[in-house]
Amino acid sequence: MFICFLNLILFILSKLNESLKQTNMKKTIIILLLLIIATGIKAQESKKALTFDDIMKWNRITKTVISNNGNYIVYQSEPWEGDPALHIAAKSGKQVMRAECATEANITNNSEFLVFKILTPENEIKQLKLKKTKKDDMPLNKLGIFSFNKLTTDTVHELKSFKVPQKWDGWIAYQTKTKIEKDTTAGESKKKVKKESGDNGFKLTLRNLETAKTIEYPFVTDYILAKEKQALAFVSTGDDKEFKPGVYMY
Repeated sequence: MFICFLNLILFILSKLNESLKQTNMKKTIIILLLLIIATGIKAQESKKALTFDDIMKWNRITKTVISNNGNYIVYQSEPWEGDPALHIAAKSGKQVMRAECATEANITNNSEFLVFKILTPENEIKQLKLKKTKKDDMPLNKLGIFSFNKLTTDTVHELKSFKVPQKWDGWIAYQTKTKIEKDTTAGESKKKVKKESGDNGFKLTLRNLETAKTIEYPFVTDYILAKEKQALAFVSTGDDKEFKPGVYMY
């Protein structure tokens, strides 16, 4: 850019040298042109150079979801380094809500709820790794349930996974890890209790979005929601009590 500008000035000087005969006029114009060049150089120096850190802060839109009634659009913005965020906007363009550290946006079939995952902040994870925190002690993600009608968000902690029906309404399903209080009692009277794990399964919760009523099933290793019919099927290893191992349908 500056080279082109300098070439243009030199070209003008050569033409002036051919056409102007008066020495004083030539000197005056040359001085003015030199001042213009100096001003251009100063302007170039004053501009801050774009750094790699600046680029890493730029946000990309990585996913968009539109409600079935067309009233809301949810888009996910994500920097090259850092935490993603979800933005909810009405069809008028007005922002309804912004959720930090959020991803995996799912709008329910009836366009009344947004269900999404809330991540643990990246910086927090890095600090815990530096402290050599055990994998089992690392914080789990959360589940966010946002109501478009009430403009409120419910949060479910210790999230393992979640699923939202594609073509029916009213319910969602999610798995969470149950926090176990440490048993401080001593002696042989301590009874071995079945623990949640990848092999044993985790608690599965079926939640009614309108009433917040929940139904829980223990030690579920896999589950699926029917695409069109209101049905849930899952596999449980049983709780060694009344709930037997098997395949269930609700």
